[in-house]
Amino acid sequence: MTPFEYVLSAFLSVSALGFGLYYWRKYQYLSMYGNRTAGVVIDHKVEHKGRDTTYYPIITFENDQGKTISYQLRVGHSWRRPKGDQVDIIYNPEDVTEVVIDSFFYVVIFPRALTCLGLLGLVICSLIYLN
Repeated sequence: MTPFEYVLSAFLSVSALGFGLYYWRKYQYLSMYGNRTAGVVIDHKVEHKGRDTTYYPIITFENDQGKTISYQLRVGHSWRRPKGDQVDIIYNPEDVTEVVIDSFFYVVIFPRALTCLGLLGLVICSLIYLN
């Protein structure tokens, strides 16, 4: 492994670890202190990059004060969710722009997998460097 490849691998591992820990903490906070509710898909923001199309659902939901909030989800898909589709979400009552999809994958698996991937990358880089 060249020095450039080693530094690049270490940088990517640290980045994955950092993002994983950030999302793990954020989603854990929202799971504990956020409000769970159902949102309804009202529209989509469509993004084209080359031949790929990504659909970002725009949802509305009612917060704990009864105010209707519209929010574009930050997670897009290659498929369009039907309008009127119900999406379970968790939102921060102190900042209603902090919204995540309430699914086991997004809240538990994704941040932990990213953290483990970063740790694994650092361990492998360290073992290679020490040999």
